Amino acid sequence: RQANLDAFTHIIQSIRRYLEKYVKAVNKQCHCLELYGGVGTIGLHIADLMTSFVSSDENPYNVNCFNAAVASIEDVSVRQKIKKYVPKSALDMVNAGALNNADVCIVDPPRKGLENGVTSALVKQGPLKVLVYVSCGFDAFQRDCKMLIDGGWRLVHAEGHILFPGADAIESLAVFVRE
Repeated sequence: RQANLDAFTHIIQSIRRYLEKYVKAVNKQCHCLELYGGVGTIGLHIADLMTSFVSSDENPYNVNCFNAAVASIEDVSVRQKIKKYVPKSALDMVNAGALNNADVCIVDPPRKGLENGVTSALVKQGPLKVLVYVSCGFDAFQRDCKMLIDGGWRLVHAEGHILFPGADAIESLAVFVRE
């Protein structure tokens, strides 16, 4: 659940705007993988833009919420694009080769940021061309951002959102591309 739905809606709108432009520019089928997906709150909002969509999170109790959200999508063609929810950690997903089938990856890790093995897998060359990173831990985001840029990713968009007014926390949204 999101505490500040207005601010969260702005994050989703920013992600959609970027991915709409990307999909139109490449004019090809795009497959999306969501890591640290929770119940799919971000990914399900962009699934209609993709050819296929897979979400994952290590919490096995999220599966029922994810499936209920998918079932509530009225557009059958969008539901058909949503291939599955995998109750595995991000590290297990990348170790199983899930990035090999993705053009776009969305990550929304906990405050501690990406696990080292996940960052290493994202840096390796492969079909992945766009990385959407949503972060609630700015220090970890800075660390991960440096590793991604040093690994060949280019930061093309970044913005901050205040989801908890009065707190010293900022939600960061960043889009990285790799040619």
